[in-house]
Amino acid sequence: MRETLQSFCRNNKRIYIYGAGVFAGLTAEWMKKNNIEFSAFIVTKREKNRTEYLAHKVILLEDSIGDGSGFVIAVAKKYFDEIIELLHSRGIKKYYLNNWNLGQTIVE
Repeated sequence: MRETLQSFCRNNKRIYIYGAGVFAGLTAEWMKKNNIEFSAFIVTKREKNRTEYLAHKVILLEDSIGDGSGFVIAVAKKYFDEIIELLHSRGIKKYYLNNWNLGQTIVE
């Protein structure tokens, strides 16, 4: 199913941005310009990742609340499969692939 990022965000109670780098930052700025709130940035590992980014918390996936939440995956395309597998292993099926690399978006 194809859906715009804006409608995906509006159709979920809570939104998380998966990533805390350049693509996540671009996504957060776009959301701000479109008056879309999100709860936090999500990362897989804490190692090098910051605890705050663009005035939002950066939390681990296991600290997020999945029920009724939508996850916007905003990372380099090479990480998509790994993150989708992690989300599926936690029973999370509501996610949006924000592919800034190709200038298009895809919903799974």
